[in-house]
Amino acid sequence: MRRAAFFTHLTDAHRLDVVEQLIPLAQEGGMPMTHLAMAFTIAHPGVTSAIIGPRTMSHLDDLLAGIDVALTDDILDRIDEIVPPGTDVGTLDQAYVPPPSRARPCVVDPSLNGAPPDCVDLPPCAHFCWPAVSFT
Repeated sequence: MRRAAFFTHLTDAHRLDVVEQLIPLAQEGGMPMTHLAMAFTIAHPGVTSAIIGPRTMSHLDDLLAGIDVALTDDILDRIDEIVPPGTDVGTLDQAYVPPPSRARPCVVDPSLNGAPPDCVDLPPCAHFCWPAVSFT
């Protein structure tokens, strides 16, 4: 298929390669990847807390078991060799552009002096106002 060639930039190959390099590092440190990831996040001087999103109690138990893991300077340096500081391996998520809103535009009346118009036929959270139509 020729179309498949257009979507090669939307693969997880680079991210998976990074993970494959981090797995042995976690194993050498005697910890699961979840503990390595949490400890790396908390080791950053600009991070005061880490937000976790466990789906199950076993996920939560695993994350809490690694709360006191501290990474050595050697492990932190090796992580920096795998993913140099400032490198972004998550561009696939950031490149996502949501589909356009299906809400209809509101008519903009210049006499409103920049105030949003009343879209009485739409609930307040559903309307999306922009100057699509102008009275001038």
